[in-house]
Amino acid sequence: MTTHRLRRCAHCRITYSYQSSGEGCQHPLNDGRYCPECMEVVLDALKGVPVRVECVWHPTDEIDLDTLLEWDADLDKHVRENPLGCRRVSAPLFRMDGGDVTEKMRTALVPGRGEHKGKTFKFMFWPSKPEEAEVTVEMEHDLETGEMRPWRNL
Repeated sequence: MTTHRLRRCAHCRITYSYQSSGEGCQHPLNDGRYCPECMEVVLDALKGVPVRVECVWHPTDEIDLDTLLEWDADLDKHVRENPLGCRRVSAPLFRMDGGDVTEKMRTALVPGRGEHKGKTFKFMFWPSKPEEAEVTVEMEHDLETGEMRPWRNL
């Protein structure tokens, strides 16, 4: 479903149509704060400013799959008990490599707890092959120094 909204530009104050979803919403000039003309000026100005950090999913062994599965089950329990809670929406991945084609990949984003508070972990595995599970942590990669630190969504 495509959603269009009238917005007022934060700079020139004209009204413009902003598309928040649907085909075309990812266009670089489609922005919720600036009209297309002002957004084009903003993007041109930023061309000379290099990107300094990127968000990456980095493999980790600082936490095991069993712990993440336990935390994930706790989150699911909380969502079931809280009718207004929304957990996640994701498309299932199905096997195409000759295995059981009805098997769905198990994957989840799990917020850290205790000493891991402030980090986000992701696990992915086929239930028939839990020993091949991939556990990653969301990290901020400094492109100038190469330093890695936990990513924080502010």
